[in-house]
Amino acid sequence: MPTILSCGHPITDHGPNITGYARTPDTNEKICYDCAAAAELKDMLETGRGFMYVGTMPGDGYPDYAPANEVYCVHNWTGRNKIRIGGVRAGHHNMAGYQIHFYFRYAGALWHGIQWHDRPRLSTGLYCRVYRTKQLVTEVYCVPGARMRARMGI
Repeated sequence: MPTILSCGHPITDHGPNITGYARTPDTNEKICYDCAAAAELKDMLETGRGFMYVGTMPGDGYPDYAPANEVYCVHNWTGRNKIRIGGVRAGHHNMAGYQIHFYFRYAGALWHGIQWHDRPRLSTGLYCRVYRTKQLVTEVYCVPGARMRARMGI
């Protein structure tokens, strides 16, 4: 019979060196990975900030960034809550070498994440901070500039 956790679910399927459960920060109760992921998203929405990891997921791919047939995404430590990254830009940083900014949409808002690295591209598996911006997301995610509108004929 599987062990039932404080959230009412059994321990999550896991590998040999993983517990299969998370602990709540306030009461230290054991909860399953799905409930932990839901709690992290709820906290992220309430506070407007969070900690995520950059990874990849199946998709149409970015020609210059992710491997073929994959797109970059952010996710929590268990690999759940995968949210596709919509834009990436890199700039120089005085200590790390490069500061990589990425943006994604979640819950009607634009979110911003930052990675510091010694090369000018996103790296998977790295822990990063994410922040909700004040900009709300409409149906048009990226408004083309004047040159792009001229090329598109609009």
